[in-house]
Amino acid sequence: MLTVAEKLPDGLYEEFVSFRRTLGIEIIPVQAHSTFRALLRQAGSKPQVVPLLADRDLSAGGAQVMIAGSAARVAVGPAALALAGGYDLHPVAIYYERLRGARRRAAGSPWGIVIHFLPAVPTRDADGRKRSVHDVTQDWVTSLFGVLAQHPQDWHMLQKVFLADLDPTRLHDVPRSSSADEDAA
Repeated sequence: MLTVAEKLPDGLYEEFVSFRRTLGIEIIPVQAHSTFRALLRQAGSKPQVVPLLADRDLSAGGAQVMIAGSAARVAVGPAALALAGGYDLHPVAIYYERLRGARRRAAGSPWGIVIHFLPAVPTRDADGRKRSVHDVTQDWVTSLFGVLAQHPQDWHMLQKVFLADLDPTRLHDVPRSSSADEDAA
């Protein structure tokens, strides 16, 4: 498994990476201008799963998409990686389910975790041409939030996502497209 993670302060990052490595997870640190290229290079080095948390935009390069009829910003990394590397892009929804009977006793908990792998989002149009990063991003968002709308209590958002909730003076300077569009082309 390969993914990216923000750098943490005071030696926490090294502990974080070390522990994940024992689980078979390789971490690429988020660094300006080099994360995408490193991820693309390492993703192509061997068959592996590349989970990317993308339901929030941590950069100025995210895409504006529609979630349940409201404008929001999300990361373009999954779409850009799928397009640039020719990989399948499967949105994954994670939510809780109430366990009962034998399943509850076996789990030792009243709750279980469901990991719902959704169908691949098309990265090429009917004529075989690459779709835009924005269109692929909107499609994975639509697919993911179709499932999360059934489990809204399990979408753990720790920051504002919808544009209507954000400070418009800060948004004014944020570009609407990403250099990942150019990288994926």
